[in-house]
Amino acid sequence: MTHVSKHTVHIAGIEVHVYGLDELRLDQAGCSVDIIFLLHGRKGNYEAMEPTAHAILKETWQLKRNCSEGGLLIVSFDQRNHGHRVVSAHANLSWLEGNQKHAEDMFSIYYGTSQDVSLIITLLFPCLFPQGQYGMGNVICVGVSLGGHATYLVLSEDDRVAAGVVIIGCPDFDILMESRAGKELLETRLPRAFRGAVARLCPRLDRVSKKEILILRGDTDQLVPWSASEVFVSQLPQDKVEIISYSGVGHEYNEQMLQKTVSWLCNWRK
Repeated sequence: MTHVSKHTVHIAGIEVHVYGLDELRLDQAGCSVDIIFLLHGRKGNYEAMEPTAHAILKETWQLKRNCSEGGLLIVSFDQRNHGHRVVSAHANLSWLEGNQKHAEDMFSIYYGTSQDVSLIITLLFPCLFPQGQYGMGNVICVGVSLGGHATYLVLSEDDRVAAGVVIIGCPDFDILMESRAGKELLETRLPRAFRGAVARLCPRLDRVSKKEILILRGDTDQLVPWSASEVFVSQLPQDKVEIISYSGVGHEYNEQMLQKTVSWLCNWRK
């Protein structure tokens, strides 16, 4: 099995895990290096995305694109209030699990994670390559579930991110949470002031429309139903978006989705 190097650097108090650093070719100093961010789901941590990191790099090396078209690094870290960053395990729970602030907690966590991605983009290369040995190439964001929600925000808010893969994620937090809250508890669970804040911070269609996106979903997903994404996604340019629905699949990231993610990313980098 091909070895994949892993290094951990600390940026703004975040443990940032970088895969593929040792495999960059020294004789390509000065060339561009692409970055792919991998964002995990709720109640997970960065390790959940490690198999994806390995699969992407191994496929890239097998196709020799890492040598012929510049380098590639995979970056992953714990979302806010997850992994080594947990300050309240209760805040990661749902309404049904007893967390009455589920909506506020979940949105603030993944919105904050999207801001972390932008911060890491800015500081990662100065940290890894203080002498400017490599230039930054394309930046891509991949997210699963909660990480998928964050990926839409990253695509909307950071012009440096050219493309994304959203796996069982949703761009419209308001519609998603309405479906979970229920009509009777809507005002209690989604207070007016909070919904106003979300409306100001949610992904913008005009910005996301400029990016290329792969969207993977399960057709029996009840936790993040397609109905919550459909209005937003249907307005994206068809030539920039590929949507794949997996029959009989619920809210999960399975092997088929992983393989499609890998192949799409490798083709996108051609």
